Amino acid sequence: MRRLSFAEALFSGMAGMGRVWQAASTVDAILAPGLLEKAVAAGMRSVFVGFETINEANLTEQRKRQNVGRSYEAVTRRVHDALIRSRQVLRALPLPEAALNRFR
Repeated sequence: MRRLSFAEALFSGMAGMGRVWQAASTVDAILAPGLLEKAVAAGMRSVFVGFETINEANLTEQRKRQNVGRSYEAVTRRVHDALIRSRQVLRALPLPEAALNRFR
């Protein structure tokens, strides 16, 4: 993908600059092999990820096709394993409190 190639080149160019920064990310970008690690090596220490809803029917209804069939647990695990100190969940669609607790 062209966008991933751009991000990889950007992160490679930023590595070693000693900058600390935060970003907003899509679920796909977090799950892209190696991309999160390159971002962390380039100084990313905080990321906002848009978990719209865990209900796939709601995703489809709201035309949020990019997250259908994606594992939010895998996203959370990758962010945690990358040792990113703070992460936040942005949600556009309502989630029950019990569902939110799965990602805390």
